[in-house]
Amino acid sequence: MKNTTKLAYHTEDGKLVKLNTYDDECLWSGRWQNEREQNRFDELYVHVTRGGKRIFYIAYVTYWQGESNEITVLEDPQKWVEDNYHRLSSKQIARLEELEIKVEETA
Repeated sequence: MKNTTKLAYHTEDGKLVKLNTYDDECLWSGRWQNEREQNRFDELYVHVTRGGKRIFYIAYVTYWQGESNEITVLEDPQKWVEDNYHRLSSKQIARLEELEIKVEETA
């Protein structure tokens, strides 16, 4: 069974959103780094509300006894993508662009 992390999150306008790594789309996972499986890692998810709003969040996943998984909602998903661009495959970048998160060269 997949390791599931959940969070009830209130948006800026006070609406309740239920984030759930089992149901939401994982856009990137740090589970495999340097050809080794990690037992602590981050994953990038997107949740699309019934109204069509996209909420991007990071799930911290741990398989260590006594530690808990956590979800952090990204205030600026564009910044996260820019900071982690080197970790993303071309397929992942294309999917993010479909979700209107683009990394465009400005120089």
